[in-house]
Amino acid sequence: EGPQNVIDMTLRFFMSYDPEYLTSKLDFRKALILGMDVPSIIERIYPPEAATPATGSAMFGPLAEGYDPSLPPYPYDPAQARRLLDEMGYGEETVQMLSIAVYSQSETTLVNQIIAEGWRDIGVNVKIIPTSYLPVKARFLRRPQQFEDAFPAPMFQGGHTTIPGGILNAIERYLSSSSRSLLTYYDLDRGDRLLADLTSMTDLEARREKLKQLNHELYDEYWAAPIVWRHEIYALREGLTGWQPADGTFADLHLETVRSVP
Repeated sequence: EGPQNVIDMTLRFFMSYDPEYLTSKLDFRKALILGMDVPSIIERIYPPEAATPATGSAMFGPLAEGYDPSLPPYPYDPAQARRLLDEMGYGEETVQMLSIAVYSQSETTLVNQIIAEGWRDIGVNVKIIPTSYLPVKARFLRRPQQFEDAFPAPMFQGGHTTIPGGILNAIERYLSSSSRSLLTYYDLDRGDRLLADLTSMTDLEARREKLKQLNHELYDEYWAAPIVWRHEIYALREGLTGWQPADGTFADLHLETVRSVP
């Protein structure tokens, strides 16, 4: 028992808006995503109550507008991943993953090691760069961004908090060219248009439908890779009643309301 869908662990591709970088290539992003063995990550790291394979596109967890339960997780398909890399002419250029334990995710280091194992199996030359959030933030907030030393494929496995109603904030933060954005979308002009259109919509049902359509479109673009939805565990005993922790948050626990059934 505990809050569900607290964090969406997500792989993001820096510099994907720059055609000189491999992260701008759809086949490259798709190959890396198909080369991630998420079932193995969950089996090796998490108890079953603590994580669920993320489905759909990044940002669209179960608490977000536009969530569609019919969209599956990305499959693990190393054979197709190898074909995509061969077809695009990948030449063993170094892929740098910036590894940070954000939002107290102490398991991030191990998750990244398993991801790297899968990528090496499909022929990717990957280097994990242990770091912390503030140095990476200094890189992505600069204009122009400072990732020349990570050319041609910098990426960041971090987290997104699934706050109810926060989808427009997430679109600004990840898809747009906002001054506070990570700039992790390959078409920033489109991201700006999407944000402007969605912000101006007053019909909430129409906005939900548009976001649902966007979820499907982004899913096919492999713009980012949702890995797992993290849950918080505070009790495993059967028979607990009277406790209704708010999903999507660390703070609203109300442990004082827990009652045990004899």
